Amino acid sequence: MAALILSAPAVALITLAASPTLEWTTYLGGSAQELSSAIAAASNGDVVVAGYTTSADFPRDRGAAYQGGKDVIVTRIAADGRSRVWSLLMGGAGDDIATAVAIDGAGRVYVAGYTTSADFPTVGLSGPRFVPPDDGFVACLEADGTVVWSRFLGSTGSDEIHGAAIDPSGDLWLVGHTDAPDFPVMGTPALRGPDGGIDIFVVGLDSASGTMLSSTLAGGSRSDRAISVQVIGPGRLYVAGHTASADFPRTVGPSQSGSDDALGAVFTMPAGLTWARRFSGSAGDYGWHMAKGAGDELVIAGETASRDAGYSKVVGTCGGNVDGFAAVFFPDGGQGESLCFGGSGFDALYASAPAPDGGTYLIGSTSSPELARLGGGDAMLITLGPDWSLVSSLAIGGSANDSAYAVASLPGSLWLVGETTSPDLAADAGAQRALAGGVDLFVARFRDGPVPAEPGALNVTCGCGSGPHWLGVMLALVCLRRRAHREVGVVS
Repeated sequence: MAALILSAPAVALITLAASPTLEWTTYLGGSAQELSSAIAAASNGDVVVAGYTTSADFPRDRGAAYQGGKDVIVTRIAADGRSRVWSLLMGGAGDDIATAVAIDGAGRVYVAGYTTSADFPTVGLSGPRFVPPDDGFVACLEADGTVVWSRFLGSTGSDEIHGAAIDPSGDLWLVGHTDAPDFPVMGTPALRGPDGGIDIFVVGLDSASGTMLSSTLAGGSRSDRAISVQVIGPGRLYVAGHTASADFPRTVGPSQSGSDDALGAVFTMPAGLTWARRFSGSAGDYGWHMAKGAGDELVIAGETASRDAGYSKVVGTCGGNVDGFAAVFFPDGGQGESLCFGGSGFDALYASAPAPDGGTYLIGSTSSPELARLGGGDAMLITLGPDWSLVSSLAIGGSANDSAYAVASLPGSLWLVGETTSPDLAADAGAQRALAGGVDLFVARFRDGPVPAEPGALNVTCGCGSGPHWLGVMLALVCLRRRAHREVGVVS
């Protein structure tokens, strides 16, 4: 078993054989630009990606043609990464952006986001109607890509859906934010600040018909946004986002200390908000994702400009203008470990997933040269042990810019989606083998768990003496880079 042993204070051991192993990578895009922050894995190992495109030639095999501006994309990629099972566009005359995707036990796919198109295609429901400037939308598709129903969700203001999840009873849960005074509330009173502003909404729909089951609002006197949702039981939800409101309701733990604070919250529907907790320092902190950890804990990930948030772990120097952060919240609202990831450039963590043996995966991006850059910026896959010690840190990319924004997982496998401008990703066996435009999506599948040692595998010991811990991290990534290039040619 190849191992890299460091004597730096913050990193004791990195075990290469415990690192995730890349199985395949594929491009996905047309001649202009694509963006995705939504991915979900089906039980057979296929993966569904949702986002938007500005490419008239985005690869599709069904549905309407490109309508102009930004159109929703929904693409299903086969488990082996070699083909697109199906791919479609949805859109109208304005901009249409998918931000979330979920798959239920029957294989149906739910796509949600927001639109400025009054003519966005709605199917199977008589209302509600589109109200400017933008409304949320949600669509249900069969496993073969056939649209079952689609609808607007909104009111007289700006309404955006950013997260979607299916609970064990089959109900569909949506989260986002609104600035409208008349956003529909059903089942529980809204918890809104005296001056309104932008508030978080949580909405439950019947997944078979798209009809509303419950809806609530939560917010303070300034701006509050929900970005992601995870289900922990029927009607019980983890929600991540950020708040600028010092008076955000039912907050436990620290009070507001920066311009914006990352926010993790638990909602029990239809009763509404149970508790909310901030993660913050004296500057801006933004929560992008919250997921269940290996046990009952919650892991929130995001980005921060704060140096004084009291991190228990540090990966890198965390000396740039923006760094990534992750923190553990417990079901009662308490806080556990926290981590800062970054160097001298721009660094962010966008999502997390459980890793084997009680560990945690974090994904994001870095532009810091001391964190093993391959190009202008790299996607990152970080593996933490049960105690949040660093197990491995893999840079993913090519010679240009690459970022990973979302993750999906099943036992034994992990999928990432992000964007790339690199023409030299190792996508030779992928559904799309070449960069098609200025900015394309990439999708990568990893196998987790132990990796068998190979003849000639590196067995390197690197001592860092009493130097700064970022040097240990840099040496670790260099050693990982050497082996990874020999194995797959994309991870470094």
